[in-house]
Amino acid sequence: MNQARVNGRTMAYHQVGSGDPVVLLHAGFVADSMVPLLGRPELAGFRLIAPHRRGYGRSEPAQPPVAMRDLAMDVLGLLDTLEVDRGHLVGHSFGANVALEAARVGPDRVVSLTLLEPPLGFYLSPEATDYLMAVVGAAMQQFAAGDLGAAVTTWLDGAFGPGWQAIIERVLPGAVAQAAHDAPAALGVEAAALQVWPFGPDQLREIRIPMLSVVHADPAWSGFQEIHTALLGVGAEALQVDLPSHLLQIIDPAPVARGVTDFLTRHSLSVRARSRT
Repeated sequence: MNQARVNGRTMAYHQVGSGDPVVLLHAGFVADSMVPLLGRPELAGFRLIAPHRRGYGRSEPAQPPVAMRDLAMDVLGLLDTLEVDRGHLVGHSFGANVALEAARVGPDRVVSLTLLEPPLGFYLSPEATDYLMAVVGAAMQQFAAGDLGAAVTTWLDGAFGPGWQAIIERVLPGAVAQAAHDAPAALGVEAAALQVWPFGPDQLREIRIPMLSVVHADPAWSGFQEIHTALLGVGAEALQVDLPSHLLQIIDPAPVARGVTDFLTRHSLSVRARSRT
């Protein structure tokens, strides 16, 4: 991995390829959730940058309080460090929320947004919210009691479904232990930042750049489909992938990579430049 000084702290990041810069923002708990996309031939024409957020992996530990704006400024600061004027953002789960905030605070820096199932609670039905709050509440109680392993299991059983450990370990060896190690960042920093994030439908409608919403069909929980439908309502393009859980590109990166590549190609820097002339 590479390392850079970003906003006074060390940030670790993967980087491969050349072309339009694309920042891949990982899900909560799983620092390398975007790594399966790095070697995809479909994305070979892009410069892929996959950082670890504060407190994750090889990046510097995070100390609360940290706001969503701070995490967004880390993304923009990494672009500055890498001398990238404008780039695409692709975010998975909580990483998609960070991408939205980066587009909100730095609209001139972001060419397009690809959102892989962001947890936007303001779009959830009461039934979907009840399920989410039950999972989060149980996990936070375990975290407060100091049982990091149980807290991670409870949270990710709810997010990914039981059996996620074997899937992640097959693709990203060591990631389950890393998730437990990084739990203070996910539960103690990011969960708190999300709770007070001043972002809702009005702020989303103000984002005027191309947007792709990626979703899987989940018969067990309606939440991701509810959020997907709402994103389409504000102008996002749609990509539904035939995958069984929120693990998405970790299970099979091929359909995600194909759909994202098509979107990025249609909204590349060169295409956007021609459209303005």
